[in-house]
Amino acid sequence: MLKKIFVTCATVGLLLGSVQAKSLRDVLGSSLDRINAEVTELNLWEATDITLAEGGLLGKNYPDLKKLTLWIHKPATFPGAAAMLSGLASLEHLKLELFRSVTTLPADMFNGLVSLKELKITATELTTLPAGVFSELTKLKKLTIEAPSLTTLPPGLFSALNSLELLSLEEARSLTSLPRGVFEGLTKLEVLGLHCPSLHKLPDAAFRGLTSLKNLSLICKLRKLPARALDGLTRLEHLDLAFNKFTSLPARIFRGLTSLRTLQLHGNELSSLPQRVFAELTELEEINLSFNKLSTLPAQSFLGLVKLKRLKLNNNRLRVLPEGLFEGLSELKSLFLRTNRLSPQEIEQVRAAFPSEVKVRTEGQVQIGFAERTKERARDLFGHRLGAH
Repeated sequence: MLKKIFVTCATVGLLLGSVQAKSLRDVLGSSLDRINAEVTELNLWEATDITLAEGGLLGKNYPDLKKLTLWIHKPATFPGAAAMLSGLASLEHLKLELFRSVTTLPADMFNGLVSLKELKITATELTTLPAGVFSELTKLKKLTIEAPSLTTLPPGLFSALNSLELLSLEEARSLTSLPRGVFEGLTKLEVLGLHCPSLHKLPDAAFRGLTSLKNLSLICKLRKLPARALDGLTRLEHLDLAFNKFTSLPARIFRGLTSLRTLQLHGNELSSLPQRVFAELTELEEINLSFNKLSTLPAQSFLGLVKLKRLKLNNNRLRVLPEGLFEGLSELKSLFLRTNRLSPQEIEQVRAAFPSEVKVRTEGQVQIGFAERTKERARDLFGHRLGAH
């Protein structure tokens, strides 16, 4: 019994040259009416010259459709897409790929998709989204938007998505600001990713109310963080702030993040750190501070981080390491110090901070590996390329 259909409309010349088809029904013929209604997955690729405005066509023929992929790259066909999606009350997964001058979506684009759980939108020229375009997607759990031309997000865009667990804005190169409260109401959100290379500033309390958030990634060009930007994120486990433009951090920016396990700060422009900025991160297992401009570190930078296993300080400008900097890091397994400006004397101080098995290489690239005292914890540490975990 047929469960999946894959249609590449262009690979057969769209049948247009011979039969002058003008609609999806023409391309597929009357077979649409004969195909078993239990089909659950349909892929329509390269829908170039197909008019999609045959209201409810898919819903009528595929009432049990669960997964749909639409790849549309001709503007003239697009306005009918909303009508085409009508009647798909059982649809759970939708992948929509739009190209060539599709700059916005119909406001009722997803109306009636009451079972939708996962939505991915890829649109190369999409610049705006209607405020209520997601208003009926109350069961949606995953939303990914890849839109390099997107310039704005309307206030309340995500407010109806009270079941959302993952939200990712990918390759949002033209997005320069976020409206205040844009993430309000997303109380079940666990993963939030923003890849916005033109975003330089966050609104105050941008993440307020995201009480379930576990993974936050801000790969932008932020110059600074509001002092209370991360307040209330008590369940946060992974925080990625790499490749921004931070030159400094607020003294208590990480307060209350008592569940945090990994912190990525590499690829910024940090020249110094506040005293004990990591003090409340008692569950932290990894800090990556590589590829910054750090020349010194406060003496108690890592005090109390008793679960820390990986510490990356490579590719900075460190000349001096204060005495006792690594004191108490009994669980540490990996320490990266290569490509700094440490003298041989400083290297000897580092050696003294660890067991006698410490290996030091000082030929411009300092790499430190050490074997733990017990056999089962014996490890060698080697440098890794940028961004490796």
